[in-house]
Amino acid sequence: MLTTEDGRVARYLVVFEDSPFGPEAVATLDRVASAVPAALDRLGLRGVSAGYTGATAIAKDTVDDIQNDLRYVLLAAFAVNLLLLMAFLRSLVAPFLLVGASALGLAATIGLTTLVFQGILDYSSLTYYVPIAVSVLLISFGSDYNVFIVGRIYQESRGRPLRGAIAVAVPEASRAVTVAGVTLAGSFATLALIPLSSFREFAFAMCVGVLLDTFVIRSLLIPAVISAVGERVWWSSRPSASGEAPAQASRE
Repeated sequence: MLTTEDGRVARYLVVFEDSPFGPEAVATLDRVASAVPAALDRLGLRGVSAGYTGATAIAKDTVDDIQNDLRYVLLAAFAVNLLLLMAFLRSLVAPFLLVGASALGLAATIGLTTLVFQGILDYSSLTYYVPIAVSVLLISFGSDYNVFIVGRIYQESRGRPLRGAIAVAVPEASRAVTVAGVTLAGSFATLALIPLSSFREFAFAMCVGVLLDTFVIRSLLIPAVISAVGERVWWSSRPSASGEAPAQASRE
C-alpha cells in the first residue's frame, strides 16, 4: 500500500492470477469494485471514493465501450445497406428481406465461431473486437452479393415470370459469387497462420461467414424467399420491358 504524506489518499496494488486482459481478470475486477463500497461503509469511511486503474481496468472500459457501441454500429450498417438497396431496386419489400437474410447469416457466423472456440477449443471468450470487425465486413460483402444476385433476378424479371427469372438468373450469377466467395474465404484463412488467438478467431469467423453467405444465404435462401413472396417482392416498383437502372447496374 502506498499513501500520500497527509494520509488522505492511499493506493493499493492488486495483482490478479489471470491474464490482465482476459475475461477472468475483468470479472474479478467487477467483483472487487462491487464489494469496495460496502467495505468502506463498514470501516466508517463514508464520503470516500475509490477508483481503479491498470491494464485490467483499461481492458474493462474498452470492452464495455465496444459492447455498447456495437449495437449502434450494426444499426448504422444495416440502415445504410437498406437505404442503398431501396434506391437500387426501387422497392420497399425486397431490401428488408435481403437485410434480414444478412442478419441471419451474421448471427449464424458469430454463433458458430463462439461454439468452436469456446465450446470445443475451450477458449474463455472471443477477443472483444472480433465480433464488431467481422460484423461490419460481412455486412459489406453481403451487400455486394445482394446487388449481384438480386440485380440479375430483377433484370430477368423484365420479360418472364418471377420464378422463371430466378431459375435463369441465379445459376448464372451464383457461379461468379461462388468463385469470389471461395477466393475471399481463402484469403482470410491465411490470417490463421499468425500465432495470435485473435487473428485465428477473426480468420475462422470470416471464412465461415463468407462461405455461409456464398453457398447458403445468396445462392439458396434469398432466391427461395423471393420465390415465396412472389411479385410483391418488387413493391412499390416492377421491372419494365424498357429496362431499368438496376438491370444496367447489374450487367456492369
